[in-house]
Amino acid sequence: MKPVTLSRNSSRGANRGFPVIDFNYRSQGLDRFNAHCAGTPRSSFEKISQSYFDVEARRNFAFEACGFILILATTLPAIVDCARALAMFVRAIGGV
Repeated sequence: MKPVTLSRNSSRGANRGFPVIDFNYRSQGLDRFNAHCAGTPRSSFEKISQSYFDVEARRNFAFEACGFILILATTLPAIVDCARALAMFVRAIGGV
């Protein structure tokens, strides 16, 4: 609701001072609010995220684990060759 603005007239007939404002607001009742939050339905965001973590996250983790193993298997021969070459170098300079 819009507030109703009234003006006071002075004895000389001119509008002086601040207007008198009459607020006619209705108070709102809290009848539809209660403390029973356990029975509220889950939001769609919660449902989507739960289905993601139940199915898709496990599948994505399996794919990423396979990719990591593939990368590790690819780099393992290079690491072993580097370690062998380093051992030969240490022997050649007379460290061991």
